[in-house]
Amino acid sequence: MTAPGPARATGYARQAHRARRVRQVRQASQPRTAGERGSGSALAVAVVGAVAAVTLLLLPILGLLTIGQSVRAAADASALAGADTAAGLVPGVPCGLAQRAADLNSARLVACTVDGLVVTVTVTRDAGGFVLTSRARAGPPGPPGPPD
Repeated sequence: MTAPGPARATGYARQAHRARRVRQVRQASQPRTAGERGSGSALAVAVVGAVAAVTLLLLPILGLLTIGQSVRAAADASALAGADTAAGLVPGVPCGLAQRAADLNSARLVACTVDGLVVTVTVTRDAGGFVLTSRARAGPPGPPGPPD
């Protein structure tokens, strides 16, 4: 084997220089993300945690909405039971039957007034530290005209 001549040495030098230059261009065109490696995972964990926190906060509030609806239904049922008794359709005392209707709907009757055939009741229910209250009135329809 013979030693490479000057022309051959220059060719190798050019190839080596070209290879270094290609590596430099490739490295320069790639973003420097060495310090950000794994940040997508941290962001995903943060998003999942935020969604879980919001869900845990909203569940009790949504539960209170359904309980509030049941309190309104208990007030309506109590008022109707009392009005039926006041009208003579059912034997008994109007406020006594209103109390029983409230008890059957897991509510507590706190006020009951009878004005002729019209019965007005107020019922409450404790739910998660909150007191939910509803008021209802039942009786025969009044004369036609604008409401009071």
